[in-house]
Parts: sequence; C-alpha cells; structure tokens
Amino acid sequence: EIELTQSATDGDSLQVKSQAQYHISSSIMSDAGGNGDNGISVNSTQLNTPIESINASDRLNYVFPEGPYAGSTSGWKGQLNANDVVRVHKDGQTAAFPDRCYFTMSKTGKNEIDWRDY
Repeated sequence: EIELTQSATDGDSLQVKSQAQYHISSSIMSDAGGNGDNGISVNSTQLNTPIESINASDRLNYVFPEGPYAGSTSGWKGQLNANDVVRVHKDGQTAAFPDRCYFTMSKTGKNEIDWRDY
C-alpha cells in the first residue's frame, strides 16, 4: 500500500496507495559543523530543496541537531490520502555518516473517526 520510487535526480519518495493513518520517521547524524537538519514533506514540488527552505505547508516535520555529531530524528503520525507523496529532506549538505541515516514509514491503522460520524 506504499510504493517506493527511487531517482538519482530527485531522491527517494513513497507514494501512499490508500487513505489511512501512517507513522513516518527519519534520522540523520550531524557532521563536525552541526549540519544535519532533516524533515519530512508531503506533496512537495521542491524535490531537491533543503527542508528549512521548502514551503511550510508541505512540511510534516522539521528538526535540527543540537550540535556536532548529534543525531536528529524527525517523526510524524497522521492521516495521509491516496496518492500523497512523502519525501525526506535534509539541509542540503551531503550526509557525513550515511550509514547512520534511516527512514521508516508504516501504515498504522484506518482513517481517523470523526465524532460527526456517530
């Protein structure tokens, strides 16, 4: 229900195939200069833009490390719609420790129930 697309130009993206609740997280370790901002976007057209510079309305979450060699983890849980496209963005710097970067996305349940449904 989640489709991975990999592109050497635009990076990886995940397309949601059904409306539901999802949990998404990403993590990156900063370099000696403290570079390591990361975040999660949905339906952004700014594919190669650092997370701090994309449209705020496209950001699901955005975090920055506390300093050099620190980890920063960005997480979000909520409802996504069919055909939404999710991406992880960093700060535009090359990852200093690519083996210490991760991204996870999982479907956690059905759509939220609105009190008006009762």
